[in-house]
Amino acid sequence: MAALGVDEVILSSSHKVLEKEKGTPQHGVDILVIDDDVEISKLLVRIFQTEDYSVKVALSSEEGLRLIRELSPRLILLDIMLGQSSGWSICEALKKDSEYESFKHLNIIMFSVSRAQKDAEMARTYQVKDFIHKPFEIHDLLKRVERWVKKT
Repeated sequence: MAALGVDEVILSSSHKVLEKEKGTPQHGVDILVIDDDVEISKLLVRIFQTEDYSVKVALSSEEGLRLIRELSPRLILLDIMLGQSSGWSICEALKKDSEYESFKHLNIIMFSVSRAQKDAEMARTYQVKDFIHKPFEIHDLLKRVERWVKKT
């Protein structure tokens, strides 16, 4: 599955390309969105591009892990439910990775429709920086992203 970027969103099911406005990010921040929901991914790309963030999107946990290793993004917005996998499996894979020390600087914000207490406990276990419930408010999302991006 191809990564979605600042200039285009590739729809995995049809491989159609949705053109995006091109521009140089002023923040200099790479945000990696890992979510298997194409519509939410497209929305997040638009939101972050409007704020001049550079954004990549992975639609699966496998693609997400590959891009984390390749890009070492400053912020990861990670959905808990990823089809056959989960955002927690990505956190676990990073923790077990022999190069984990190089990934400890990552700021991970989990997001989900789930409001289960176990998710909050898991977030602490993996040192997740923040947790956003879906549906989310755009203003709140941007404030949280800016908060953690400034800390890196």
